Amino acid sequence: MEDFIMVAVAILVLIFFLKKGNSSLNSPMSTLVLTHFEYLEEEGRDELVRICGRQSGFVGWLLVQLKLGAETTLVVTKKELLIKSSSLSGEFHSNMTLKNIASSHCGFYKPIAYLILGIVFLIASLVVMFETFWIGFLVLIVAAIFFGLYYFKKMIRIMVQTKGGGVFGMCFSPSFIEGVNVNINKAQEVVALINRYMLQEQAK
Repeated sequence: MEDFIMVAVAILVLIFFLKKGNSSLNSPMSTLVLTHFEYLEEEGRDELVRICGRQSGFVGWLLVQLKLGAETTLVVTKKELLIKSSSLSGEFHSNMTLKNIASSHCGFYKPIAYLILGIVFLIASLVVMFETFWIGFLVLIVAAIFFGLYYFKKMIRIMVQTKGGGVFGMCFSPSFIEGVNVNINKAQEVVALINRYMLQEQAK
């Protein structure tokens, strides 16, 4: 059991350094909980992309339900990219034409250390259950928590950089309450869609 504790501590240290190493992905944008993700290209429809996110936690969800703001929306049309951030204090709008966007980017981060910890605690729970069932069951719950953290701490970022050097975008993770999820493939499709209309506008 002492060996298991040492392994768990070592992996916790690993988590610290992984988070430190991925600080560029976490900052400066705060990570939002995804509430809506839609992209659709069809004739007669001006809006191409709509992504909405709220602050994490029950309070963030409650504020959105009460229509009190605390939500960020990214909309891409065939000519513009618009970002609206709202909170209890007010709203902030960013509007830019696709013609003035220099590049678009997307990134994906998986907290693999949580997955490793979940596997370690899962194996430990099976071993401990042969000796003491209830302790093994508690360790199994800890394993489930780490697996949950691995899933809900996944993070995707979609960004654009203007010709003037400004960087705009959203950083979001899956939603447990709303049940909205997205993977890197969908994020790449969104970026490809932005790039296609960006090049069309700049060619005019």
